[in-house]
Amino acid sequence: MAKIGRELRQNRYTVLVFVIFLILFIIGWVVFGLIMPNGDENKKYGNRLDDIRAANALITETETDKIVSAVKKKSFVKEASISVEGRIINVIVLVKNGTTTGTAKELGSVVLGAISDKQKKLYDVQLLIKSENTKSTNFPIIGYKNNVDKGFTF
Repeated sequence: MAKIGRELRQNRYTVLVFVIFLILFIIGWVVFGLIMPNGDENKKYGNRLDDIRAANALITETETDKIVSAVKKKSFVKEASISVEGRIINVIVLVKNGTTTGTAKELGSVVLGAISDKQKKLYDVQLLIKSENTKSTNFPIIGYKNNVDKGFTF
């Protein structure tokens, strides 16, 4: 024990610098934790979705299934999927070979028919249409409907 005490006394400046560095590091860590966001996934959108929650218009899994099934009912649709990211509903559709762009654009009214009026006023909708024929020059098509628009713009 005396050997350790003697060693610390002989290197007191080194020990003092180490203790100061350790204290500054801890203070910096605390300040960083207070200033920087903690990355909580629940706070990803902050309060930007509060009006949707207040209107009780959140898109549920059953509603997304309803939209996908409405799109899949069309004979020219091969696959369909949907994802909701904040205030945007992304509908991705794969149409069969030989489908014209005019026919594919009809999916906009199908998608809007499956979404409630309250949700149309609160969400933007993107319709991404791809063809199973990868060499088609007419596809992909992207349609977008802002929450204040009546229909899609392609």
